[in-house]
Amino acid sequence: MHLLRRLRPSDASNLSELRRRTGATAKAPAGLSIAVLLMDNLQNSVSSATRLRVALRLRELDVFHKITTILAIESGSRAWGFPSRDSDYDIRFIYARPISGYLTLSQGRDVIEVPLDTNGWDIAGWDLRKTLFLALRSNATVGEWLTSPIAYATVPALVGAMLTFLREQYSPRRYALHYFHLAHKYWRERAAGRSNVTDKTYCYVFRSLLATLWTITRRDLVPMNIDDLLAGVEVPGMVGEAFNAVRLRKIDSLEKTILGREPILDGWIIDLLNSLKPVCYALPDREPDWPAGDQLFRWILKYLKDGNE
Repeated sequence: MHLLRRLRPSDASNLSELRRRTGATAKAPAGLSIAVLLMDNLQNSVSSATRLRVALRLRELDVFHKITTILAIESGSRAWGFPSRDSDYDIRFIYARPISGYLTLSQGRDVIEVPLDTNGWDIAGWDLRKTLFLALRSNATVGEWLTSPIAYATVPALVGAMLTFLREQYSPRRYALHYFHLAHKYWRERAAGRSNVTDKTYCYVFRSLLATLWTITRRDLVPMNIDDLLAGVEVPGMVGEAFNAVRLRKIDSLEKTILGREPILDGWIIDLLNSLKPVCYALPDREPDWPAGDQLFRWILKYLKDGNE
């Protein structure tokens, strides 16, 4: 049974509550799934005005740092599909320097970081060279950035080429271990042995374990949004219902709201944390194709130099 079940007529009161919490205003036809309303909330989690302001801020960074932004997206809970009322904006971008910037013995920093501001904007960018190096190592974060459902700026031809390259370098083992270790670390630090756990912790661990299962069963890039994950991963019905309640609470609360334990989720999470590690290690790995990475790096720089951005 998929986690986000279709609503029955008896769920009318729940549907009204869901509209109130997520900001969905249109009247839903009979049988509309919870997933649809939550996807509406995802699309509305960054307003048009905010998108424009973010794009202008990114343009300022381009000018100040003498860079070209290839892709800028929203990461974190807004793109994952469960933002709280006070969630920050996790704005991430990939940029390229002029070719002369790559022809020096002193490479300098390969990241740009902007401190969290009064808008709640947490902005950070990776240099193209760093991004492709990590893509060669089958870095899951690169995959999430390239497939984020919320984009602020993009050079489609370059993003498409990088996605193709990422799929060619894809290592199921590295992806699965990344998400498994992420879930294990977050659970150990935020939940194990505690009498109370935040909804944020449950959502983060649940998503990471879904991503692990996705990689094990589908062996493809992990989608960023949890509704896309749920479309491809089966979970027990009671676990789905428990997570759905936690997710709705998080959407309607503050990030650090402390609540009690969820025994059904606890059991499912602990069982997977105790059983998935050897399954992850048994997945196939892939060695990086460095010449292919160099070729793509040079092609992107030439594309930008020729004025195609």
